[in-house]
Amino acid sequence: DNSQEKLTHMKINQWTMGLAAAGVISFAAVAQAEEKPTHQVLTAVSSTALSGYVSTSVGWEPGRAVNKLIRTFQKAGDQFSLDVIDIKLSSALAEGEWASGYNVELWLGPDAGGIGHNLTGNIAIKNANVALNIPVGNGIQAKIGIFDTVVGYESANSIDNPNYSRSKGWSIEPTTHTGLLLSYKVADALSINAGVANTLDGGGNLNSGSRLNNGQLTYLASASLTAPDSLGFLKGAVLTAGVVDGYNSSVTAGASAAPDQTLVYVGATLPTGIDKLTLGVAWDHLNIRKSTADADALAIYLSLKTCEKSTL
Repeated sequence: DNSQEKLTHMKINQWTMGLAAAGVISFAAVAQAEEKPTHQVLTAVSSTALSGYVSTSVGWEPGRAVNKLIRTFQKAGDQFSLDVIDIKLSSALAEGEWASGYNVELWLGPDAGGIGHNLTGNIAIKNANVALNIPVGNGIQAKIGIFDTVVGYESANSIDNPNYSRSKGWSIEPTTHTGLLLSYKVADALSINAGVANTLDGGGNLNSGSRLNNGQLTYLASASLTAPDSLGFLKGAVLTAGVVDGYNSSVTAGASAAPDQTLVYVGATLPTGIDKLTLGVAWDHLNIRKSTADADALAIYLSLKTCEKSTL
């Protein structure tokens, strides 16, 4: 009878939601299976994307100490390691001139201790921001909250880097900031970023950055230029330059390095004219006020795409 049909439909929906919670199917598929797509809970869930990754590694040290002078982020030799569990929830910008969205990215595991914005030693907030489209010109994308820095050839995410270990430049760059970031696409070939944040680094209490530095804010800017097709084999080459100037909260009082610092970055990815062979170059300069401890790092990357799933 009709009541039995309703009960069967309810059981099917409960089973479907269980599969979604287990990761077997997507929440969007649950919303499509529901007879009434206007259901408030399912409508909200269907606009949210859940993603992430797990990073693990194995280190082998064949009878000698690993030279860490020219690279960082090297794990101990002769062991298997869990690096980090990345969990991301996001809602893309909706339709309309004043569209909005959000992005939340959490790190769990040993590497979370080095990213900043720590909740505990092994749990950190990598990103947590609200995004807003401002209808000016081609559209200004505004982020407020915690976001990734605008400088650097390498990323905190190992999967985005040419190597698992990282250059010395990565160790002197900021990773994340708490503040406001504005992004604008001037043309297909040119994009710019500008922002203001509490601190140059991602350390310190999540909401105490401006008090830690006695009100001194951090300013950041970058520009990225992409070569057009008219440049022949150089088409697609990307040149990026940026600067972050402000207060490094990880510098303790009385340390030899001053907390007032400026990081200047220039990097490029260039085709070589040889099929599947790409050249990368990056330079970082860290200027530390009232100190002789300035740092420079130069890195060169050569990448060969050997097949669809492999790069050397």
